[in-house]
Amino acid sequence: MSSGTRRSTEVAPSGATGSPDPDRSEETYVFQAHSGPIPAPWILSGYDEVESGLASQVVGMAKEQQAHDHRLESTAQAHDHGIESRGQIFAFVLALAGLGVAGYLLAYDKSLWGAATVLAPFVGLVGLFAWGPWRERAKQRRQATSFSVPPTIEQD
Repeated sequence: MSSGTRRSTEVAPSGATGSPDPDRSEETYVFQAHSGPIPAPWILSGYDEVESGLASQVVGMAKEQQAHDHRLESTAQAHDHGIESRGQIFAFVLALAGLGVAGYLLAYDKSLWGAATVLAPFVGLVGLFAWGPWRERAKQRRQATSFSVPPTIEQD
């Protein structure tokens, strides 16, 4: 949240006494900014002026929202960990199956097919392991570039 105020003050010419010169003025700008889930203290106190206990309700809602966000983040992390673990298990099973089939083919003099069967799963695994970090970096780049532009204060 942010607020801006504009004040205009008449200034007398230097060395003059009496009334100020109407052709000269001085403008003073005061800008106050606050960022966060809870309004600034000077704004929060105004909520209690409107209705008693309203500031406490606003702070309580912010605390509830923060707890909700933490629960969502924990759930998402647990889900991501489960996906990564399953992926590693499936990759291991796929590699063992490929080696087993390749061993069988090589044992029965099918060397070309045996070599292809050995290489295919490993090429796939290398692709998966290379694609995962690339996808994560792309996601981080998208998040870094998607930001909200703060509002501007229009001056009279």
